[in-house]
Amino acid sequence: MYKLKFSLLVLLLKILLVLSNYNEKCEPIQVSVCQDIQFYNQTIFPNLLNHTRQDEAALEIHQYLPLIKINCSPNLKLFLCLLYTPICTILDHPIPPCRSLCESARNCEKIMNAYGFSWPEILECSKFPEDGIDICNSFNVTV
Repeated sequence: MYKLKFSLLVLLLKILLVLSNYNEKCEPIQVSVCQDIQFYNQTIFPNLLNHTRQDEAALEIHQYLPLIKINCSPNLKLFLCLLYTPICTILDHPIPPCRSLCESARNCEKIMNAYGFSWPEILECSKFPEDGIDICNSFNVTV
């Protein structure tokens, strides 16, 4: 009986340690573009693009504001936020957006092309995992 209680105590302490580390690595989202995403408000850095601070990510994501504002894809903002301010989870690394979410966001490419811009290499959809094969964030995707 003593061994069982001790084992449970050790397990509880391990869980508390994991949870305390989880809270230490999470930080509230400060990037204004992503602050109103309804289902998450904590992020982890470095992000998927190796930015180590939110202000670095904010400088880069703000170049997409015109596309977000014209709503060329209903998933562009979510895709970019998951990339630049990834959801903080119990894992020690960020979870990328799924390829299907990228492909939906890529609907904006036509507008970019019309103004002489191409879809950025860092957003190339083949770089992102496919739903059901690897861990990734897909949520509701409308293509």
